[in-house]
Amino acid sequence: MNEQFNPSENDTHSAYLHAVLDNILQGIIIFDSAGKVTRTNTQAIEFLEINPDTNVLGMSFADFSKYIFPGNTPDIIEQKTQLVRQYRKGMLEFQRSSEKIFEARFGPVGDGGMMISISDVTLNRSVQRNAEEARKQAEKANQAKSEFLAMMSHELRTPMNAVLGMAGLLVKSDLDHEQSENVKTLLDAGDVLMSVLNDILDLSKIEAGKLQVENIDVDIRHALRKLERLWRPNIEDKGLNFTVNIDDNVPSAIKGDPVRIRQVLFNLLSNAAKFTQKGEVAIHVSAKPGSGAETSITFEVRDTGIGMSEEEQGRLFSTFEQADGSITRRFGGTGLGLAISRQLAHLMKGDITVRSTPDVGTIFTLVLNTRSAQMQTLAKTENSTQKKELKKGVRILAVEDNPINQRVLASFLRPVGGEITWAGHGEEALELAAISQFDVILMDIQMPVMDGLTATRELRAGTSRNADTPIIAMTANAMLGDRETCLAAGMYDYISKPIDPRALYTAIARAASVSRARHKEHKQHVA
Repeated sequence: MNEQFNPSENDTHSAYLHAVLDNILQGIIIFDSAGKVTRTNTQAIEFLEINPDTNVLGMSFADFSKYIFPGNTPDIIEQKTQLVRQYRKGMLEFQRSSEKIFEARFGPVGDGGMMISISDVTLNRSVQRNAEEARKQAEKANQAKSEFLAMMSHELRTPMNAVLGMAGLLVKSDLDHEQSENVKTLLDAGDVLMSVLNDILDLSKIEAGKLQVENIDVDIRHALRKLERLWRPNIEDKGLNFTVNIDDNVPSAIKGDPVRIRQVLFNLLSNAAKFTQKGEVAIHVSAKPGSGAETSITFEVRDTGIGMSEEEQGRLFSTFEQADGSITRRFGGTGLGLAISRQLAHLMKGDITVRSTPDVGTIFTLVLNTRSAQMQTLAKTENSTQKKELKKGVRILAVEDNPINQRVLASFLRPVGGEITWAGHGEEALELAAISQFDVILMDIQMPVMDGLTATRELRAGTSRNADTPIIAMTANAMLGDRETCLAAGMYDYISKPIDPRALYTAIARAASVSRARHKEHKQHVA
């Protein structure tokens, strides 16, 4: 038997549809293929602020558009209407007399018809605005922090260059025992301050994801001997025992970053020595085979100090955190060292963990997953080459405005020999570079009259005889991006203040070698 159409079922279906449309959160307007309104719901009438007594059924899309595009001239409404008719699909936002924001989505329905779905997006847009404002405020705060750290780093590094430079020269002079010890104490205090400044620099690089680690040969035993020589006097002066044990199976060399490994172990030893009043501080190094050619190297730094609770250990590796506020007052410190050490360990494909018991002691464990390596004689060869380059005599233009830093630099350059010409600012340096040939230019950055970056750019853009002379930046600007800024301006190398004489000699030797090669090539070309 064939089924017959049942009007009551159709009426029920229609009632259900009306109930659904009137109870959903979106406003709905449906147009037929002729562009006439065939159905709306309560939300649409409310959202569009249409008088409930107004009959919109049968209204053309052109007439209905005045509710969707409020506040627009008839010409603009007609343009928008034509676009909707043409594409029959899309989205737009509009706002009625209230402060509410609505989103209208257009889409095809049925045989040539169109449906408009309207949603109240006021809350969403408010959340988005608040999130965007919070993001801008965070960026502003981060920029202010970066500028403050950069300023403080520069302002501290400039006088520290003079303090450490003069103290380094003084300790080599003819002093009695007490005077010598006093100067060494001054140098030790300066080194502590420099470690804090370098921690701040490393933190900014790590936060920006710009800190990179090397993967070169590291002589573990040599590195530990240097740390032992550095820390043994300090630790034993406190009446503590200090032992360093390296298992026989530990390879003589591994692949890694020698500077960062030393930095992490330095921080762990510093922590152990600081918080231990009696007993001992010990380092134990062991190794075990890893997967494939990898080797797992474990450094344990153990102390019998004040120890920590589990809660305190949980906060230990957070930036600017220490186990307890009273620790800062009693022992000092920024709380940066351990946080940076763990992040450095992660960058070196390792980790740092801690085990501790209050009033018993603490064990910090650094594990590095690396490979064994064969030590090369490259460093000795490089040092020999540098000495030969410096013995040839180097024509140096030194650009530095600070008289004290000039004295320090002059003392550092004395062993280099050769000819040294001084300039107090960038403009003077350009004048000298126009009349004399130099092998190397040492350039400060922040100077009166003309800064080092401007002077470098002008020199590179000009045609003077020193247009391609290697320029080495010597600057207290040591924050993230400062090196890249100097190199982008046309500088050959970069040294941060306080100046390490060894780094200075290395940079001068490399630059002089490049400069001489260019002079030789130029002479051959002319001939």
